[in-house]
Amino acid sequence: MSAFFHLPWTKTKKAFEYLDAGKKLYPDDNEILFAEINYYIKANKLNELVDKLQMAINKEPENVSVYNALGNVYDQLNQNERNAGNTAKADEYFNLAFKILNQLCQKILIILMLCIVRVPFTTIKQQVWSPN
Repeated sequence: MSAFFHLPWTKTKKAFEYLDAGKKLYPDDNEILFAEINYYIKANKLNELVDKLQMAINKEPENVSVYNALGNVYDQLNQNERNAGNTAKADEYFNLAFKILNQLCQKILIILMLCIVRVPFTTIKQQVWSPN
């Protein structure tokens, strides 16, 4: 999949068609989902990126990098709307970014607790580790 992102922009569209075909053949393949996410990051397609990152969180709720990416996307959308003078929409994105980054902090805290006290992951996973 990594070769996909080294193609010239004119060939990326064709490569994305192959990626889309792969997604139809293997809809549960996380590698394809993350390749899509990388495509949308490179193309700066923030709204599409939100949907893909939420899908990734649902598939891998323990993956803190996805929470970080989604929080950053919401923050970028917040800044874009604020610069355009759309305060209400900017505030909405800010609140979403804050919520996601709060979830990220909780998950990082859990990871730190696991490292410090060596609590088995399964004992706390069901209580706090969910994408909601």
